[in-house]
Amino acid sequence: MITNQLIHFFSLQLFVAFVLFFSVDLQAQDYDLPSFLSGTSGIISYNGNLITMNDHSDSNLYVIDTLGNGLRSINTHLAFVDCEEISQDILYIYLGDFGNNSSGNRQNLRIFRIPKAEIDANNVTNVDTITFSYSNQSDFAPLQVNQTDFDCEAMIVTDSSIYLFSKQWHSKQTALYRLDKQVGAHVAEFMDQYNIAGLVTGATYLQEQGEVFLVGYSTLLEPFYVRLSSFVTDSFFSGSVEKCSIALPFCQMEAIARQNGYVFYTTNENVSRNGVNVPQRLHRMDLSFYSANSIIENINENVYIYPVPIKNYMIIRGLGITNIRLYNVNGRQVYYSMLTKGAYEHRLDVHFLTKGEYFVVFETEKGDFFTQNITIVP
Repeated sequence: MITNQLIHFFSLQLFVAFVLFFSVDLQAQDYDLPSFLSGTSGIISYNGNLITMNDHSDSNLYVIDTLGNGLRSINTHLAFVDCEEISQDILYIYLGDFGNNSSGNRQNLRIFRIPKAEIDANNVTNVDTITFSYSNQSDFAPLQVNQTDFDCEAMIVTDSSIYLFSKQWHSKQTALYRLDKQVGAHVAEFMDQYNIAGLVTGATYLQEQGEVFLVGYSTLLEPFYVRLSSFVTDSFFSGSVEKCSIALPFCQMEAIARQNGYVFYTTNENVSRNGVNVPQRLHRMDLSFYSANSIIENINENVYIYPVPIKNYMIIRGLGITNIRLYNVNGRQVYYSMLTKGAYEHRLDVHFLTKGEYFVVFETEKGDFFTQNITIVP
C-alpha cells in the first residue's frame, strides 16, 4: 500500500533525478568474423569451439574459436542450394539445405547427416541425406522473392526427431514441423504456428533445461531472440514464449548456439544496403539471469524482478506497467520513468545509485499501485 508520504512525493514531483529506463535491449559482445564467412548462416558449439558455414557457393564447414578467429576448414564435398542451419546429436552433425525464399517452390528440400567421427578426422566421405516435403504445402507455383511462408532457416535435433521452425516472409509467423531423423524421404508434419512478429532464422535446443531458443530479425533488420520454456513434450509453443530485442541495429541475425549454461553465440551475415555496410560478426550473449542460480523475485502474480540481489541493473518483466519510481530510505525519489506501452521486459540501469535499500513503486494501466523493497549491492 502506498503511504501518504509517497503520495505526497507523487503529486509534488520534487525529486526527478534520472530518467534512464530502457525497453530491454540485450547487449552482446561482438567479434569480427573472417571475410570468407560473409554468408554465415548456422552455428553449433563443438569441442570448446564453434562450427559455422556459409549458405551457398561453399562446401566447407569452418571451425572458429569463441573470438571469431578461423581455426580450420572441413570440406564436405557437398553442393548446397541454400544451406541455412546446422545442428547435432550425439553421433551426427546435420546440415539443413532447405532455404526456400527465392520462389517458395523448392521440391528438393534436404538435410545432410555427417558422422562426427569424420568431422573430427577432417575426412568427410559418408554423407547421408534426409529429404522431405511439408505436409501442408500443396501449391508449388513460383512466388516472387521473399514472399513465401515455406522458407526455413531454423532446426533442432532431439533424440527422436528433427524439428523445423519456418521463416514466414508473408505472415511474419513461424510454423513448427516434426520430421523423422532417419535417412530417407519423409513428410514434415505441421504441428503448430505462432505469431512471432518477425523472421525466424536460427534455433538451439537446451535438453537439460527443456528449453528452445530462437533468433531472427524484423523486416527493418532489428534482431531478437525468443525463449521457449515450460512446454509440454514437443509442443514448443504450449508454454512460455518470451521475445527480447538485441541491441544490434541493422543486423541480419542468422544463427544461435548454446556454449554452456546460458551463454550463447550468434552470427550475422554481411549486409550492404543503401550505402550502409554491416560486416559479418560473431556475438556472445550472456543470459545467465535465466539460470536457476539467478533468483527471480515474483513481486505479484504478473510482474517479476531479477536478478536478485541487484548490482548494476535490474530487469522488470510484466505487462500493463506504465511507470516506475525508486525512493531511497529517506523517502526521496531518485529514479522515474514512463514505460513503453505494450513492452513486456525492461532494463533499468542503476549503477549510478548508492548501494543500499530502495523502495520501488509501480503504477499500472488501471491506475493501481504496488510496491517492492530492493537492495542494490556493490
